[in-house]
Amino acid sequence: MTIARVFFLMPLIPVLVLMHTLPFLPRRERLFGLAVPPEIRHGAQGAQLVGDYERRLLPWTIAAVLLGVFMPTAWLVAVPIAVPLVPLSGACRLFLKGRAAARAFALPASPIREALLTDAGDRIASRLLWFVPPLGILAAAALYLRANWDRIPERFAIHWDINGHANGWAHRSAGGVYAPLILAAFIILFLLAIAVVTHYGARRGTQQSATFAILTGVAYLMALVFSIAGLSPFWVPSPWVLFGLLGVFLCGVVILVIRAYSRPEPEGVTAEQTPEECWHAGDFYYNPNDPALFVEKRIGIGYTINFANHLSWVVLGATVLFVAGMVLLVPLLLRSH
Repeated sequence: MTIARVFFLMPLIPVLVLMHTLPFLPRRERLFGLAVPPEIRHGAQGAQLVGDYERRLLPWTIAAVLLGVFMPTAWLVAVPIAVPLVPLSGACRLFLKGRAAARAFALPASPIREALLTDAGDRIASRLLWFVPPLGILAAAALYLRANWDRIPERFAIHWDINGHANGWAHRSAGGVYAPLILAAFIILFLLAIAVVTHYGARRGTQQSATFAILTGVAYLMALVFSIAGLSPFWVPSPWVLFGLLGVFLCGVVILVIRAYSRPEPEGVTAEQTPEECWHAGDFYYNPNDPALFVEKRIGIGYTINFANHLSWVVLGATVLFVAGMVLLVPLLLRSH
């Protein structure tokens, strides 16, 4: 199997895992995103609904795998999202059918929501220390580059195509040498900011732990990948090294998320339920009576913004500015001398 095929097939794995676990998300006690009585969720009715979903999704999964294995590499590279879209399109249609059937068993959600957004016992500072090692990895790489500055070639490769051929170059300048490390540091700090905002803006529960696990996992992956890229003047690793890192990251995040979701809710915390009438156009949540900035998604994992909270627009604006800043920063760094 070629490197290009492996590269474009790896994202298919988490897509397939997500599609086949979708009926149980965002919480184990949910059924197709709906709160239902335990006797339904774990009884014959729930098993039948989930079984129908899985059986009907299986042909889509097999089709996606066959396409990924036998599709010409040129097509796979030209349209990389084609293969994941196969099971995704089938899962969306089947999920909506399962959700419609499960709605008959759904518990009514109270229009009044009360929850503690923060807890004096939460030790967020100790949790955020998990972001220190990724920044330390970048700092170590920067110190190594500084100590070996004279060994850096005047011109060196910084980008390669899918076959491993260099197609992008940089010069020995502060921007050209340290650009990958600077970009990674900004990304990790942005992830740190997201962790802080979700801690104070969302309700306590397993979703917070799962989100924190994903954010820290991405921070470590960014630190390792960008540090390797930063050391490219001395060492260009095999693409299989990067694939191995990505594979370890995906497995690690899956394990951490499963562990987070397997824990019971903290004492005094109930599973989050949001009023159905406050959801619009799918996953657009607007509830002026809800003080939370983030709420659990009805479908899948993670959070969505409560657009009735005025701070939501600050968060969106900061995200847009960060992405725009990254787009502008890269060429400026590479052009610096």
